Amino acid sequence: MKPAPPTPALEKVLARLDSPRSREAYQQSWARWCAVQSGPPASWTRESITLAVVALAKKYKAASIRHTFDVAHHVWAAELGTKKGSPFEEVELPSTRGNVPEWNVLHPGELKKLEKAVRFPLDRLVILALALQGWRVSELCSLKWSDLTVDDDGDTIASFIGKGNKHARQMVQPEVLKAAKTWARGDESSLVLGGYSRFDVHYIVTKWTKKLLGRRVTPHGLRATYISDVIARKGIEAARQLARHAD
Repeated sequence: MKPAPPTPALEKVLARLDSPRSREAYQQSWARWCAVQSGPPASWTRESITLAVVALAKKYKAASIRHTFDVAHHVWAAELGTKKGSPFEEVELPSTRGNVPEWNVLHPGELKKLEKAVRFPLDRLVILALALQGWRVSELCSLKWSDLTVDDDGDTIASFIGKGNKHARQMVQPEVLKAAKTWARGDESSLVLGGYSRFDVHYIVTKWTKKLLGRRVTPHGLRATYISDVIARKGIEAARQLARHAD
């Protein structure tokens, strides 16, 4: 695929990313979008965006379509300086839902193996946060230190916006909080993960699981591991509530 020409709005979006790997992924998604959507962002409509998504679905998987869609939305917002009145709202995207295959869930003892071996602060935080909290990657990457508070019992509580723009609260496990503080090195002024993106998180998880377990488990697989563990210990209804699933 030919690289799409850069635009000032795209440059604004890329400037927010700290990782070269993330910038490259955004540029690839932008190229995919430009191949199916023409005209400046201000001219895009809900109908033209829907047609672009349909065209993408003929060549790409649901996850790639969703990231391409998100990048285009970021560029649109950067071009217009707002997300109000966004034509991207209520556009139906291909579903990524489905049963998680067995290879993508940690077996008993495998999380302990990762926890024992992975000592790089960032990598350790990512793996523990996903597997022990069940957070989605987008939730972890957007979490700020100011979102963490201590309740009357002395527990640290994370308050954040989850899937579907729903408010959520969850106790932070001590191991995760310790890993986050080690990674922050005393700087708790911004995002817990700074400017790292879902692509960085995916790279970290698949790198270590391939190296230590012999297969690539994805970040969603770590969330599935958390949900499976809660089902085993507390039942499916408790898992539904903690995972913030409608059913």
